[in-house]
Amino acid sequence: MKKQIIFIAIFIILASALYAQSVAAISYVDGWVDIKDGSGSAFEAFIGDDLFPGNSVITGKNSYAELLEKTGSTYKMSPETVFTVREMESNGKKESVLAVTVGEVAFKFNKVASSEPMIATHSTVAGVRGTEFVVYSGVDGSSLIAVTQGLVEVEAAGKSVSLNPDEAVEVKPGSPPGDKIQLLGIRLDFSKWNENKKQEFLNNPVEALKAVDKRLDYYNSKVQELYPIYLELHEKGNKEWAEYQKIKKEQGDVTGNQYRDTVMIETTRITSAYILNLRYYALSALSMRRYIVGNMYAEIKSRYITKLNDPLFTEFYKLYTEILKKFEEKTIFQINETDI
Repeated sequence: MKKQIIFIAIFIILASALYAQSVAAISYVDGWVDIKDGSGSAFEAFIGDDLFPGNSVITGKNSYAELLEKTGSTYKMSPETVFTVREMESNGKKESVLAVTVGEVAFKFNKVASSEPMIATHSTVAGVRGTEFVVYSGVDGSSLIAVTQGLVEVEAAGKSVSLNPDEAVEVKPGSPPGDKIQLLGIRLDFSKWNENKKQEFLNNPVEALKAVDKRLDYYNSKVQELYPIYLELHEKGNKEWAEYQKIKKEQGDVTGNQYRDTVMIETTRITSAYILNLRYYALSALSMRRYIVGNMYAEIKSRYITKLNDPLFTEFYKLYTEILKKFEEKTIFQINETDI
């Protein structure tokens, strides 16, 4: 039975990958830029390379990249940026989610595009309409969204704010959006903002890590919420598979295939949606653990390497180990070797 469940899950994932369409293509590269694919392999990016769901674009120091969609929309990545294309199921349809993991990405969506994807960071999600804006993702998990044209709806912690041209908002992990910032035509300096975020973290590392922990709890809770339903659907799928085999044997292939194409296909569709969303939240948690929590720990340990018994480091390290434990207990089972 277990092998059958695994087989069905793998079949659904492979079927989705087989029919995946390119989200965009590399249209400009300056310096060293990598693409990491869904299998975990990384290779140098060149103009014309396609980007598919599950792929990441990673720019090195002093390196830039630009992606071009078929609609004419563009995504421009600044140095030391990690940008990932994910997918999730929402309202019965598959949606692209463009995740700015760390760094700076400038988005310009063509107004003739039929639909625009969600934009995600470690602290927020944003819906856009005919928009030109920049997303900054900081070292502490905070985000800053600044709008040049159009409208951006920024949501975090159950609250949202609408940004118009020349407006920005900062969102800290686990918190709702802050007050609007009036830009007055001034472009924000990501390096300066990110350095301020780093200094705030160093001034109070325990509180900064608590904020990240709150956001990670959200991802972990979503995995825990979806997983039991996913198991029920798999059990239902296994029973339908057995019934399909029985019908084929007793009533022939035609009747069996009718059952497959009506009853089984719906269960497969719903199961596929749950797999997709489980992966989305699990990979979001993994990304935050790797790029935010891991970097926070490395930064603090390097500063306290000769005084590991310092009360501040002790408190920080205790919380850090608790975060890792929760991730391993609640989410790690949804992660495979290629994700690591």
